[in-house]
Amino acid sequence: MDNIVAIDQSSYIRFVAEPVWIDWIKLRNKEHPEKKQLMVLCLKDLRTDCKVVHPLSEFILRWYNRQFNTMRKHSMTTVAFLNFILERQHELKLSSLEDLTLSHGNEFLNHLTAKSRAYGTVKDAEQTLTQLYLYLYKLDILKQVKGNVFEKQSGPYHTYYKSPFSPIYPSIKAKKIEHILPYQYIGMFLESVIAVANPILLGVYFQLFGGLRVGEVVNIKRSDVKVKSTGEILISLNKRNLRTDIRTGDAGVKRPRQQRIISIHNWLILFKENHYSLYKPKDGTNALFVNRDGKAMSLGSYRQYFEKAKTDFINRLRESSNRDEVILGNHLYTAKWSTHIGRGTFTNLLAEEAENPYDIAQPRGDKQLTSSLSYMSGTERMKKKIEDKLQNMNNNFLPMLIQQRDHQ
Repeated sequence: MDNIVAIDQSSYIRFVAEPVWIDWIKLRNKEHPEKKQLMVLCLKDLRTDCKVVHPLSEFILRWYNRQFNTMRKHSMTTVAFLNFILERQHELKLSSLEDLTLSHGNEFLNHLTAKSRAYGTVKDAEQTLTQLYLYLYKLDILKQVKGNVFEKQSGPYHTYYKSPFSPIYPSIKAKKIEHILPYQYIGMFLESVIAVANPILLGVYFQLFGGLRVGEVVNIKRSDVKVKSTGEILISLNKRNLRTDIRTGDAGVKRPRQQRIISIHNWLILFKENHYSLYKPKDGTNALFVNRDGKAMSLGSYRQYFEKAKTDFINRLRESSNRDEVILGNHLYTAKWSTHIGRGTFTNLLAEEAENPYDIAQPRGDKQLTSSLSYMSGTERMKKKIEDKLQNMNNNFLPMLIQQRDHQ
């Protein structure tokens, strides 16, 4: 590991984080390798764009069994820190990683605070630096740091190392984030989706009335969807990534499960039939959601469609002659919200009608708190209560697809 110590003096060398795909063979399935995405650290020559994998990648690869986004978060923080000291090596009096001290870590974290980074961002970076310093110390690289600064503590779920740093944190400000879409405007929002983002209409419904995460939606196959005799849908959510060609990766299924989608006012089957007739996969993935080329839709494309619908919805509210709608439109214009508002809205619908915690945990796909029997016994009761709550939604705003059906 000697070649990870020296700090390059060249002004044209920088650290970068690179995603890579590998064939991953699980012990339970040795014959059929799966695609798995990892992150590595590279040195990049800015003149030639040439990249060479750096041995410090071993630090990042320790998170190989975690979600890709976890590995990516640690990679980006590590790269930011290494480039910070690389660009200031003379000012910080650094010639190698052996010269690193805790004050260098504090300077980087204070730099993030000075750049108006959020409190949570600085705390996350601090956790990564703690792990990086500990990793380098165990390799006997940190000559200026004593082992007693790494204090092990016990938490409620696991042991961890307390941060040895003492940076200046940014103030904690209340985040103006909207988690819930007012129920009476769900129909109006769906109209906007139909008008400008129809390829994700069914996915938005899955989120609003099934609580699916966006990464789960874009990784559904047609074969995962089963229509029940009640008109509701049961989706089999499995860990997979339908777009292994995308270097940045797509968030996938957090917990494999059977997810039930509630049918409201018979919209679900109507939206499904519309979707199946218009959007068909052509890339062999059998993806339920596809782009205009027939390839499995990426997370980025889904979010772009959602932003178009969001903009259209907000504009309609702000241009309304109804004062309450204008106020709501202005609020949604200034607030932060995206695809996750579907899961938040679904959760709130459940919470207002739930009689016990399992009424919320089971439909959301959270970890099971008890046997599914307690949930199954109440599904029809929950469905009826939610449909009654949303009755005026159907009266106020009638989605265009239903209007089209009624005039056929």
